[in-house]
Amino acid sequence: MSDEVFDASSPAELAFSHADIAGDTRTCGSCQSSIGARYFDVGGIHTCEPCGIALRDGPGTAAARAMRAIFFGGLAATLSGLLWYGIRASTGYELGLIAIGVGFAVGFGVRFGAHQRGGWFYQALAIGLTYSAIALTYVPEVMDMMMAEDPGAPAFVVGMIATVLSFAVPVLQVFDGGVMGFIILLIALYEAWKINKRPEIEIQGPFATPAAVPFAAPALQPELAPASPFPTP
Repeated sequence: MSDEVFDASSPAELAFSHADIAGDTRTCGSCQSSIGARYFDVGGIHTCEPCGIALRDGPGTAAARAMRAIFFGGLAATLSGLLWYGIRASTGYELGLIAIGVGFAVGFGVRFGAHQRGGWFYQALAIGLTYSAIALTYVPEVMDMMMAEDPGAPAFVVGMIATVLSFAVPVLQVFDGGVMGFIILLIALYEAWKINKRPEIEIQGPFATPAAVPFAAPALQPELAPASPFPTP
């Protein structure tokens, strides 16, 4: 027997609100098929063994889910980061709602890639991608500052250094009066973290399905004929 926790919002999410149990007949609350020899208890609801295993383990392997989360989260970070940079470069303003939107986009991208599993790994991944998406938008500005000081420096080297330094820009802005921008960044990181939090539902099993108890009718007693008042010859 094993006790597991799982995210109810996974692709194999429970499509039911109660178990259909009548006598010895158990119906899986997920696929609605008849439960076989073993079943799982998912938050007090019974499922067949295949559905219970799918809910407990999730689709694919842990490595495959991690790679999907990195891909889709990275894609969301790239697209939302470009949008954030384009608006900032064209208007000269850092719109807080766009930065928070980056956190939402990356959070949902990671969650989609992870088949909505959630957990600390995906939360950390979402936070890292969100921060990177925002910080890397400062690379062009840092490069311009460095090239202005040393016009003859190789562009490739300047770009590499600017990429590393850009990760410090969101924090350094606090010392330059950018407290509100830093608060907005924290909100974006929080949203990415919250989206990938795993709601926990206890999964227990597998258990042996109770065997049907056959109905035994009481034995009929033969009627006795009334005793004859005359002696038997």
